[in-house]
Parts: sequence; structure tokens; C-alpha cells
Amino acid sequence: LLSNKDMRKYNIDHFGMIIPDYNTDLYCYNMMIMEVLMNDKNVFSYNFDRYYKCLDKLEDMDIDSNLINSLYKVYNHTDDNINPYKYLDSLKEQELILRK
Repeated sequence: LLSNKDMRKYNIDHFGMIIPDYNTDLYCYNMMIMEVLMNDKNVFSYNFDRYYKCLDKLEDMDIDSNLINSLYKVYNHTDDNINPYKYLDSLKEQELILRK
């Protein structure tokens, strides 16, 4: 995603480099969570379609909707990313199911 330069909320300097800020920090945090949930270290490289299909899968597994919303926001052009820390406790049981 951070290589996707059309994402307006991720600021880019005149060299084309992403400028770290609140949204990029939370992007990284959310991607780490998504990597664990999907058991795939390449989640960050998913296209929009594949990424949203993964979110649908998480929704089908009754993952906390607030957590899914925070994962959704990383690809949303207009809204700031959400810190998912409050929703991580809801994963204890679901994570075990997803890893099977």
C-alpha cells in the first residue's frame, strides 16, 4: 500500500518518498495484525480487491467489526487510520481458528 502513490492521506515528499506520520504508523500496525490473521507476510502487497476479500473473510469469522474497520481504513482515501489496540483482545479465540 505505501507504494501506492495515489493514496492521498499518505503524504509524499518531492522525491516521491512517503513522509512518516500518524497514518503511516497506524498503517504498519494494522498490516502487522493483518499479516498474523491471514498468516501471510505479503498482505501489504495485496491489491484492493484481494485485501477486501480478506476483510470479508474476517467478517464471516465474526472478528470484531471495530477491528475490521481499523483494517479497512488503511485503504480508505479520506479517513485517518484507526489505532486497533482496543480491539485486539477480541482476537484470542478467533486467531486460533484462523491459523488452522
